[in-house]
Amino acid sequence: MTALEETHNVLHGNKVAYGILVQLALEGNWNEIDHLATFYKEIGLPVSLADLGIDSNNPNLYSVYEKATVPEESIHALPITVGADSVQRAIEQIEEWNKRRPSQN
Repeated sequence: MTALEETHNVLHGNKVAYGILVQLALEGNWNEIDHLATFYKEIGLPVSLADLGIDSNNPNLYSVYEKATVPEESIHALPITVGADSVQRAIEQIEEWNKRRPSQN
């Protein structure tokens, strides 16, 4: 998320919290996302791009996906192969998941 100027004032921990949801989506762990998002909401952590001040239609989002997957990033410690396209899909899935849960927003 640091690739986007509009997140420069967002606390690092908030970016990490959202990143954990993305990681869980990459792993297909939706039960844990449900559980964790409920907790996040209780304590005010972000569960969506909007919560981070990011428009989901931002044309610069692909730079986030690319930066997250450069060879030296820790995302490659996951037991799955991760590329920019898979990060994009995971974020899109999180955003769709949020839309299906109106009572949680």
